[in-house]
Amino acid sequence: MIKWKEIDREWYGGAGSTVAINHHSTRTYEDLSGNKFILDRIIDTIPKYFSLYGPIKPGYTGVLPVIKVCGKSEFGFDATWRKAIEIVSNDLQVEIYKE
Repeated sequence: MIKWKEIDREWYGGAGSTVAINHHSTRTYEDLSGNKFILDRIIDTIPKYFSLYGPIKPGYTGVLPVIKVCGKSEFGFDATWRKAIEIVSNDLQVEIYKE
């Protein structure tokens, strides 16, 4: 089974932001090859939802590639972080952990 380790958490966006219109809460994961994956929760929409981006190779710039989860680019409507991580783990056969 592939393993992703959590390496970062971030909040950004919202009114007055130059980065994003919506509020985002993200968790960044890294696999053993150094590729990064970003689980992004949009938190100011009804319902809240998640998107997953990656693999992001070291030095990559540009638009982030979307990974479909359960066949969709947006998933986990109104799900908690725990539930979203469970959905990603089960659908992609990935073990997600935090040290």
